[in-house]
Amino acid sequence: MARRSAVTVVLCTLACSVATAQLPPPYSENYTGAFLAAGATAGSVRGAAPDARPQWGPAVGAWVQWSAPLQVLDAQLSWLHAEVGDGQDTLVAAAAMHPLFIAHLESGPLFYVLGSFYLLAGVDLDFVHGPNGVTDPGIHLGAGIDVPLDDVDDGGAFWLGVEYRRNTIDHPRDHYTVEEVQDVVLLRLSWRNNGLGWATPDRGMEAIARPEGTKTQKAVSETAR
Repeated sequence: MARRSAVTVVLCTLACSVATAQLPPPYSENYTGAFLAAGATAGSVRGAAPDARPQWGPAVGAWVQWSAPLQVLDAQLSWLHAEVGDGQDTLVAAAAMHPLFIAHLESGPLFYVLGSFYLLAGVDLDFVHGPNGVTDPGIHLGAGIDVPLDDVDDGGAFWLGVEYRRNTIDHPRDHYTVEEVQDVVLLRLSWRNNGLGWATPDRGMEAIARPEGTKTQKAVSETAR
Protein backbone atom coordinates (compact mmCIF):
# COMPACT_ATOMS: atom_id res chain seq x y z
CA MET A 1 0.00 0.00 0.00
CA ALA A 2 2.82 2.35 0.88
CA ARG A 3 4.55 1.54 -2.41
CA ARG A 4 1.37 2.32 -4.36
CA SER A 5 1.02 5.64 -2.55
CA ALA A 6 4.64 6.55 -3.33
CA VAL A 7 4.15 5.76 -7.02
CA THR A 8 0.97 7.89 -7.03
CA VAL A 9 2.83 10.83 -5.49
CA VAL A 10 5.65 10.55 -8.07
CA LEU A 11 3.20 10.41 -10.98
CA CYS A 12 1.25 13.39 -9.67
CA THR A 13 4.49 15.35 -9.25
CA LEU A 14 5.57 14.58 -12.84
CA ALA A 15 2.14 15.54 -14.17
CA CYS A 16 2.24 18.86 -12.32
CA SER A 17 5.75 19.57 -13.60
CA VAL A 18 4.71 18.95 -17.20
CA ALA A 19 1.57 21.05 -16.82
CA THR A 20 3.42 24.03 -15.35
CA ALA A 21 6.56 23.81 -17.53
CA GLN A 22 7.35 26.84 -19.67
CA LEU A 23 7.41 26.18 -23.39
CA PRO A 24 10.94 26.45 -24.85
CA PRO A 25 11.77 29.23 -27.28
CA PRO A 26 11.03 28.10 -30.85
CA TYR A 27 14.14 29.79 -32.17
CA SER A 28 17.55 31.04 -31.05
CA GLU A 29 19.37 33.82 -32.88
CA ASN A 30 22.72 32.70 -31.48
CA TYR A 31 24.71 30.13 -33.41
CA THR A 32 24.75 26.75 -31.64
CA GLY A 33 25.88 24.46 -34.45
CA ALA A 34 22.20 23.75 -35.17
CA PHE A 35 21.06 25.03 -38.56
CA LEU A 36 19.38 24.36 -41.86
CA ALA A 37 21.53 25.36 -44.83
CA ALA A 38 21.38 25.55 -48.60
CA GLY A 39 24.21 26.45 -50.92
CA ALA A 40 26.04 26.22 -54.21
CA THR A 41 29.41 24.72 -54.94
CA ALA A 42 32.03 25.03 -57.67
CA GLY A 43 35.41 23.46 -58.21
CA SER A 44 37.23 20.84 -60.20
CA VAL A 45 37.21 17.08 -60.62
CA ARG A 46 40.24 15.04 -61.64
CA GLY A 47 38.85 12.13 -63.59
CA ALA A 48 39.05 10.37 -66.92
CA ALA A 49 37.05 8.44 -69.40
CA PRO A 50 37.98 4.74 -69.32
CA ASP A 51 41.37 3.98 -70.89
CA ALA A 52 42.20 7.70 -71.10
CA ARG A 53 44.64 9.90 -69.20
CA PRO A 54 43.25 11.62 -66.09
CA GLN A 55 42.39 15.28 -66.53
CA TRP A 56 40.89 18.09 -64.48
CA GLY A 57 37.43 19.32 -65.41
CA PRO A 58 35.11 21.99 -63.98
CA ALA A 59 32.32 21.04 -61.60
CA VAL A 60 29.26 22.84 -60.22
CA GLY A 61 26.57 21.72 -57.85
CA ALA A 62 24.18 22.44 -55.00
CA TRP A 63 23.33 20.94 -51.65
CA VAL A 64 21.17 21.15 -48.54
CA GLN A 65 22.34 20.42 -45.02
CA TRP A 66 20.75 19.85 -41.61
CA SER A 67 22.75 19.99 -38.39
CA ALA A 68 21.90 19.41 -34.71
CA PRO A 69 23.34 21.52 -31.83
CA LEU A 70 27.18 21.43 -31.68
CA GLN A 71 27.00 19.62 -35.04
CA VAL A 72 26.89 16.26 -33.29
CA LEU A 73 24.55 15.22 -36.12
CA ASP A 74 25.12 16.56 -39.62
CA ALA A 75 23.32 15.26 -42.73
CA GLN A 76 23.82 16.47 -46.29
CA LEU A 77 22.21 15.86 -49.68
CA SER A 78 24.09 17.11 -52.73
CA TRP A 79 24.19 17.11 -56.52
CA LEU A 80 27.34 17.66 -58.55
CA HIS A 81 27.84 17.99 -62.31
CA ALA A 82 31.37 17.51 -63.63
CA GLU A 83 32.75 18.00 -67.15
CA VAL A 84 35.09 15.03 -67.26
CA GLY A 85 35.00 12.64 -70.18
CA ASP A 86 31.54 13.02 -71.70
CA GLY A 87 30.23 14.51 -68.47
CA GLN A 88 28.69 13.07 -65.34
CA ASP A 89 26.18 13.85 -62.59
CA THR A 90 26.53 12.60 -59.04
CA LEU A 91 23.91 12.45 -56.28
CA VAL A 92 25.24 12.06 -52.73
CA ALA A 93 23.60 11.36 -49.37
CA ALA A 94 26.17 11.69 -46.61
CA ALA A 95 26.76 12.24 -42.92
CA ALA A 96 29.55 14.39 -41.52
CA MET A 97 31.45 13.74 -38.28
CA HIS A 98 32.93 16.76 -36.48
CA PRO A 99 35.86 15.59 -34.30
CA LEU A 100 36.22 19.05 -32.70
CA PHE A 101 32.49 19.67 -32.15
CA ILE A 102 33.06 20.61 -28.50
CA ALA A 103 34.86 23.77 -29.68
CA HIS A 104 31.44 25.30 -30.44
CA LEU A 105 30.91 25.84 -26.71
CA GLU A 106 33.67 28.47 -26.60
CA SER A 107 31.73 30.91 -28.81
CA GLY A 108 33.94 32.78 -31.26
CA PRO A 109 34.86 32.76 -34.94
CA LEU A 110 38.03 30.69 -34.43
CA PHE A 111 36.20 28.06 -32.38
CA TYR A 112 33.33 27.93 -34.86
CA VAL A 113 35.83 27.21 -37.63
CA LEU A 114 37.54 24.50 -35.58
CA GLY A 115 34.19 22.95 -34.73
CA SER A 116 33.11 23.01 -38.36
CA PHE A 117 35.94 20.72 -39.54
CA TYR A 118 34.38 17.46 -40.68
CA LEU A 119 34.97 14.03 -42.15
CA LEU A 120 32.36 12.99 -44.71
CA ALA A 121 31.07 9.51 -45.52
CA GLY A 122 28.05 8.50 -47.53
CA VAL A 123 26.61 6.79 -50.57
CA ASP A 124 26.41 8.14 -54.09
CA LEU A 125 24.90 7.42 -57.47
CA ASP A 126 26.99 8.40 -60.51
CA PHE A 127 25.38 8.97 -63.90
CA VAL A 128 28.14 8.87 -66.53
CA HIS A 129 27.10 10.23 -69.94
CA GLY A 130 28.27 9.29 -73.41
CA PRO A 131 28.27 6.17 -75.59
CA ASN A 132 29.79 4.13 -72.77
CA GLY A 133 27.60 5.69 -70.11
CA VAL A 134 26.93 3.87 -66.88
CA THR A 135 24.91 4.32 -63.68
CA ASP A 136 27.09 3.31 -60.76
CA PRO A 137 26.30 3.32 -57.02
CA GLY A 138 29.20 3.68 -54.65
CA ILE A 139 30.78 5.08 -51.52
CA HIS A 140 31.65 8.76 -51.11
CA LEU A 141 34.39 9.93 -48.72
CA GLY A 142 35.75 13.39 -47.98
CA ALA A 143 36.73 16.12 -45.56
CA GLY A 144 36.21 19.86 -45.30
CA ILE A 145 36.05 22.98 -43.20
CA ASP A 146 33.82 26.08 -43.22
CA VAL A 147 34.40 29.73 -42.28
CA PRO A 148 31.66 32.26 -41.38
CA LEU A 149 31.60 35.38 -43.55
CA ASP A 150 29.51 37.57 -41.23
CA ASP A 151 27.94 37.64 -37.76
CA VAL A 152 26.66 34.15 -36.96
CA ASP A 153 24.67 35.31 -33.90
CA ASP A 154 22.02 37.39 -35.69
CA GLY A 155 19.83 34.56 -36.89
CA GLY A 156 21.96 33.24 -39.74
CA ALA A 157 25.06 33.85 -41.81
CA PHE A 158 26.87 33.15 -45.05
CA TRP A 159 29.60 30.54 -44.78
CA LEU A 160 32.42 29.70 -47.19
CA GLY A 161 33.96 26.26 -47.16
CA VAL A 162 36.54 24.13 -48.91
CA GLU A 163 35.97 20.42 -49.37
CA TYR A 164 37.83 17.42 -50.75
CA ARG A 165 36.01 14.31 -51.91
CA ARG A 166 37.16 10.97 -53.26
CA ASN A 167 34.87 9.15 -55.65
CA THR A 168 35.17 5.87 -57.56
CA ILE A 169 33.24 4.76 -60.63
CA ASP A 170 33.22 1.23 -62.02
CA HIS A 171 33.07 1.01 -65.82
CA PRO A 172 32.03 -2.51 -66.90
CA ARG A 173 33.70 -4.12 -69.91
CA ASP A 174 33.10 -7.46 -71.61
CA HIS A 175 35.16 -9.53 -69.19
CA TYR A 176 36.45 -7.04 -66.65
CA THR A 177 35.74 -3.76 -64.89
CA VAL A 178 37.73 -0.52 -65.13
CA GLU A 179 37.79 1.41 -61.86
CA GLU A 180 38.10 5.17 -62.17
CA VAL A 181 39.23 7.06 -59.08
CA GLN A 182 38.26 10.73 -58.97
CA ASP A 183 39.61 13.56 -56.80
CA VAL A 184 37.10 16.35 -56.19
CA VAL A 185 38.10 19.79 -54.84
CA LEU A 186 35.26 22.23 -54.15
CA LEU A 187 34.49 25.68 -52.78
CA ARG A 188 31.10 25.84 -51.04
CA LEU A 189 29.06 28.97 -50.38
CA SER A 190 25.97 28.58 -48.22
CA TRP A 191 23.45 30.39 -46.07
CA ARG A 192 22.88 28.85 -42.63
CA ASN A 193 19.65 29.62 -40.83
CA ASN A 194 20.18 29.15 -37.09
CA GLY A 195 17.93 26.67 -35.31
CA LEU A 196 16.56 23.21 -36.05
CA GLY A 197 14.30 24.41 -38.86
CA TRP A 198 13.84 27.24 -41.34
CA ALA A 199 12.38 29.61 -38.75
CA THR A 200 12.38 33.35 -38.26
CA PRO A 201 13.36 35.07 -35.01
CA ASP A 202 10.66 35.40 -32.38
CA ARG A 203 11.40 38.90 -31.16
CA GLY A 204 9.01 38.43 -28.24
CA MET A 205 11.40 35.93 -26.65
CA GLU A 206 14.27 38.37 -26.33
CA ALA A 207 13.20 39.41 -22.81
CA ILE A 208 13.48 35.87 -21.42
CA ALA A 209 16.32 35.60 -18.90
CA ARG A 210 19.13 33.26 -19.90
CA PRO A 211 21.60 31.35 -17.69
CA GLU A 212 25.18 32.49 -17.34
CA GLY A 213 27.69 31.17 -19.87
CA THR A 214 28.86 31.84 -23.39
CA LYS A 215 26.36 32.74 -26.08
CA THR A 216 26.62 29.26 -27.57
CA GLN A 217 26.10 27.56 -24.21
CA LYS A 218 22.99 29.68 -23.60
CA ALA A 219 21.58 29.01 -27.05
CA VAL A 220 22.32 25.28 -26.88
CA SER A 221 20.49 25.18 -23.57
CA GLU A 222 17.48 26.91 -25.11
CA THR A 223 17.44 24.62 -28.15
CA ALA A 224 17.80 21.45 -26.10
CA ARG A 225 15.04 22.25 -23.58
